[in-house]
Amino acid sequence: RAADMQLSYAAGFLLVPGALDGNPVRQLLDTGSQASSVTPAAAERLKLDRSIRRTLVHGIGGDVVTADVELASFAVGPLRMVERTLAVAPVEQIPGVPPVSGIVGADFLTDFDLDLDPRHRLLTLFRTRHCGTAFAPWQNAGAPLALLAPGRHLVAIDVQIDAQTVGALVDT
Repeated sequence: RAADMQLSYAAGFLLVPGALDGNPVRQLLDTGSQASSVTPAAAERLKLDRSIRRTLVHGIGGDVVTADVELASFAVGPLRMVERTLAVAPVEQIPGVPPVSGIVGADFLTDFDLDLDPRHRLLTLFRTRHCGTAFAPWQNAGAPLALLAPGRHLVAIDVQIDAQTVGALVDT
């Protein structure tokens, strides 16, 4: 077990506490996002150092080339990464969701198994390296699913809709 943290739940979105260079922030948990990012407003408010490096960000609204920020530390709950570069990318304000300072994506989450419990507003991250195949921290038996890997840091499963099998992206 790497960490337990409280989730905020707003309009169907999961929010997690974190920190950018030691400054407390609220971040959107998005397992469908390949990369974590910082909003332009947060980068400005926190006076984060802009990098000369540029990143092409692909999103629902299209593609945008954006500057990166150089962070001394990036934290999600109690877990902290040092010397991290994140893209500066807008996150559209979602009705009913408090403003966020960025997205926690699969680049951070891929090192963990996630136990999401929205009912109890709890996220538990498990380090599964060297755990073997019998790793199951929950008490009730789970159902094994064949996972697909349609892209780097993405997870999908087969589902049936009207008797047709299609791939569905697992995305918070």
